[in-house]
Amino acid sequence: MGKIKQCTVRFNLEKPEAQKAWERLQNRDRKKYGSYSDLISEAVNAYFDKSENAADIFERRLLERISAEIKKSFAEVLSSKIVQGILNCEKSNETTVQEEETEDMTADIDWDFLGS
Repeated sequence: MGKIKQCTVRFNLEKPEAQKAWERLQNRDRKKYGSYSDLISEAVNAYFDKSENAADIFERRLLERISAEIKKSFAEVLSSKIVQGILNCEKSNETTVQEEETEDMTADIDWDFLGS
C-alpha cells in the first residue's frame, strides 16, 4: 500500500455551507468519485489552482496596464520633441530667409562712405 495521510473533517450541519457540502459529498457521482478522498482531492486542487491562476491573471493585467502607460508616456514625450524640433526648424528657416532678404536689400549699398 502507498503512503497514506489521514485527516478528520467534521461538518456542522447547523451551518448552511457545511450542510450543502455534506449533501454534495453524499450525492457525489460514485462512478467518478469512488471515495470522499477522490472528490475532496480534486476540489482542493481545483480551488488552489484557480487561486494561483487568478493571481497570474491579475499580475499579467497589471503588467499590461503598466506597459501601456509607459508606451503612452513615451509617445507623448517623443511627439512633443518632434513638434519642438519641427517648430525650431521652421524658426531656423524663417531666420535664414530673413537674413537672406536683408543681405539682398543691402547688397546694392555702397558702404565705403562709412570709412571716410
